Amino acid sequence: MVAAERHGRFTYYRLRPEAVMTLIAGLADMALQVQHAQTVRRPCP
Repeated sequence: MVAAERHGRFTYYRLRPEAVMTLIAGLADMALQVQHAQTVRRPCP
């Protein structure tokens, strides 16, 4: 998710774009599943 780059006593962290894009795709897929799950109801006994 992040890339670390040390410079002396400091460490700089950067977000990796491909990891963020993968996360976005996963969240979008989960949002679609949630929308579908809200329309499906189990029958009452």
